[in-house]
Amino acid sequence: MRAVRTIASETWSATTSPVQYAAMLAYSGHPDIIQYIDECANIHGIRTQYLWRGLTNIGIRCPQADGAFYLFPDFDRWREPLSALGIHTSAQLAVHLLETYQLATLPGSVFGSPPSQLSLRLSSSYLDMETNEQAEAVLTAYRSQIEPEQLMCEHHPNMNKALSRFQLFVENLSEIQFRMNGRMPEQESEGGALADRSKRVTSKDHRFE
Repeated sequence: MRAVRTIASETWSATTSPVQYAAMLAYSGHPDIIQYIDECANIHGIRTQYLWRGLTNIGIRCPQADGAFYLFPDFDRWREPLSALGIHTSAQLAVHLLETYQLATLPGSVFGSPPSQLSLRLSSSYLDMETNEQAEAVLTAYRSQIEPEQLMCEHHPNMNKALSRFQLFVENLSEIQFRMNGRMPEQESEGGALADRSKRVTSKDHRFE
């Protein structure tokens, strides 16, 4: 029954099929709309891949998205230090991130994962594009043929702040792990990116004011 509810929630919360077919007929073939859809798809791709690289570079296991703006990171490798913090489920993990790091996420258990699996679902679709003005600014910057990395660094302050907060979270877990058994979790990021990135995070970023 739980699995049925999970599938149903994702089905019934979407636009109904008749409306989707009507929209396809109404909007198909218009060059301005086609161009706008392509631009939006490209922007979402840039944003999602940037977030994915940022997470993996700080050692968080996360499958790479292929056509969506959702990510599903896994924190099982830090199960020991998370357990020491009283975190045993994905729901508890999501609450901890919200209350301690002001990171709003959804627990993986909402999407069918076992509650004990320390996974989350993240969405890159809204951050830094909360208002029409912000979305227009990102679209204008993209249309100026700016490099993707520059687009993300200069026009996505909240995305970068979120990555800094995830990094602080990982660093704190690693410190707890080291105090518990004298070893750090196996480093999986490429080229020591975790250490390099930590040097770029300022104390102001850590306060998250």
